[in-house]
Amino acid sequence: MAVAESMAPLQPDDSHFDPNPVGPAPSPASSRLPEGGEPTHPSEPKPAEARGILTQAVGIRAQHLSRVYGSGDVTTVALSEVSLEIAPGEFVCITGPSGCGKSTLLHLLGGLDRPSSGTIHAAGLPLSQLGPAALEDYRLQRVGTVFQFFNLIGSLTAQENVELPMTLAGVPPVQRGERGRWLLSLMGLDHRAAFLPGQLSGGEQQRVAMARALANQPGLILADEPTGNLDSMGGEQIISLLRELHRRGMTVIMVTHDPEVARYADRVIRLRDGRVVADSGGDRQTARAPVPAPPVTRLQPRDALLMGLEESGRRPTRTLRTATGAVLGIALAALILSIRGASMGRGLAFLAFVALIIAGFGIVNTMLTTVVDRTREIGVLKALGARTQDVALLFVAESTLIGVSTAVLGPVLAVILSRVGGLIAGGRFFDMSPWVIVASVFLALALSLFSGVLPALRASALDPIRALRTE
Repeated sequence: MAVAESMAPLQPDDSHFDPNPVGPAPSPASSRLPEGGEPTHPSEPKPAEARGILTQAVGIRAQHLSRVYGSGDVTTVALSEVSLEIAPGEFVCITGPSGCGKSTLLHLLGGLDRPSSGTIHAAGLPLSQLGPAALEDYRLQRVGTVFQFFNLIGSLTAQENVELPMTLAGVPPVQRGERGRWLLSLMGLDHRAAFLPGQLSGGEQQRVAMARALANQPGLILADEPTGNLDSMGGEQIISLLRELHRRGMTVIMVTHDPEVARYADRVIRLRDGRVVADSGGDRQTARAPVPAPPVTRLQPRDALLMGLEESGRRPTRTLRTATGAVLGIALAALILSIRGASMGRGLAFLAFVALIIAGFGIVNTMLTTVVDRTREIGVLKALGARTQDVALLFVAESTLIGVSTAVLGPVLAVILSRVGGLIAGGRFFDMSPWVIVASVFLALALSLFSGVLPALRASALDPIRALRTE
């Protein structure tokens, strides 16, 4: 089935959204994907057709590129002295047997990894010399990645997955919502916007991933075995979409081991044992003045808090268990501090400290478990361009929300328990003074922030490639 048959006519206009402007935004008619016919293969992008989809196609030059893993006597050479040029607007397929270095090369071109030696220039940027922040900006603004295993975040709807790169780029909610719906309509999936990935077929999930890859109008699409987990019909749809993006001027680099898929590309580069052994391309030049990307706006604290709140709501049992333990710990500490007639000696201070440790341990343990459970998700966020501090902020936000609930409910529970204890014992043994309540609130907030730091640092330090390979 041709892709055009599965796609609804485009209705929305995306004139409201243009983070990397190249001119007036497209009209619905000019943005509609084709209703049929063979795509052309221009040597240069066509900005008038590409508006709303990409800014400027990315050209790439790699020279003497090598990537060696390991150290000492135990090393693995993934790539060795690879040199190639990919012109803006080319559709290139990288093929070869398993373990030949295809995915490694794609990771290097996408700024997810660094070469052991050699240089890479993409969009006029020396990727091999950029710092982590600049590489994160490159991935966010210039690159759209499509994975073999889709790598959609299972707790987010189709539209929320598409909006995720725009959230990381600080795009306001109304704009990213409208563009997300527009992109899904391009893929013929506007009726599936509210569905979770588990409710979609493999072909539908991959089309959602394609829409997500286009969210920030990149100039380069990197597709790693995009048809590997699809049937023939789903695979044909994805290839048709890639060809149409190329027709509009996008640089497309696809990795595949399937020769039938490779024949759709303009150019095929074959790797073996980490070296280029065949290249059907000509001597097209990548030299071109790049359009400077505007300063990157980034994930807003408001959005991070909202994402943390939503994540807590998606895992209510875990959140409730963690919050309950923290609330009990804060309440116990408050009760100890309010015992009547007792001096604030070392014994009471020690007991209160133990109660706080118990509460904090519960938050730390849960958040560390969350990092393990969401390792692949963290890898996806980083591949999409999330900064290290963005990932840390998301986890701190989630633990802070637990802390806020603890700060509210812990003192309330302490007051209730002090009164119940007084009724049972027939006297007032606790003096729940205002200073004890205020101290409990501040302790709860400080505890949650402190308890969230270690998991946040661990999450932000994860290597994106290893994280993406986590089962």
